[in-house]
Amino acid sequence: MGLSLSVLVAIILALPGVAFFFGLSRLHRANKPTNPLDQHISAGLAVSIAAALVLHAIAYAGLMLVAHAFDTPIPDIRSALLLLAGKVDGDDGVKAVASVVASPLQIVVYFTSLTFLGVRLGRSANKRFRKPRNADFYELLHPGGVTLILLTVDVQVGSNCYLYTGIADEFSIGPDGSLNRVVLRTAFRKIMPYTPPDEADPMGGWVEIPGEFCVVQLRSCNTVNVDYWYSDADETKPPLAQTPSTPSDASPQG
Repeated sequence: MGLSLSVLVAIILALPGVAFFFGLSRLHRANKPTNPLDQHISAGLAVSIAAALVLHAIAYAGLMLVAHAFDTPIPDIRSALLLLAGKVDGDDGVKAVASVVASPLQIVVYFTSLTFLGVRLGRSANKRFRKPRNADFYELLHPGGVTLILLTVDVQVGSNCYLYTGIADEFSIGPDGSLNRVVLRTAFRKIMPYTPPDEADPMGGWVEIPGEFCVVQLRSCNTVNVDYWYSDADETKPPLAQTPSTPSDASPQG
């Protein structure tokens, strides 16, 4: 029982640091961890403990300054931890009970506020120090000054390879920086390799996909071709009114 209570106290003390690490690592990790245990037990534990110590030191110093400025009592955090650890015997136990009864709300606010502060600081540090979006695809598919982005991707479906092309509307990037899926408007599809029919084919094998949007999963995609259409381009002809081009590489074109 004593060991369980000690673990509970340790968790409560480390909670602000864990919250900081969660905020730091939760958003847009550059790479997936090769082993989740390595990340969460080794690096995660070290960062969490260090952050918890720093946050508690700063918070308690702030409490002392506020209490001195407004002439108010400081919440007895130590007494709360003694009670959680089950140390209620002797003079220390009596003093701890009296102290916690005198300021229960302040103690709860202290730990709750410090935990939320840890999350906010972790997210702020994540945004400040991480590589922007940790994915080159975000920069490629979210440039400034571009009117339309025409995407052409190859997707393996069973034993067949298809080219999908259309106007990029939305996209999703995985934690490792890979492009998970794209949402295309005015989408076309073409099977590869393309064998020209005997009769004339003005579309060059491209078949329009009906519907408002086409969601393409890119788990087996090897090539992404990006075409930028700027506002000063000839807007009298929609990009897909012409025969879509075959992708050549994954570099942006404009």
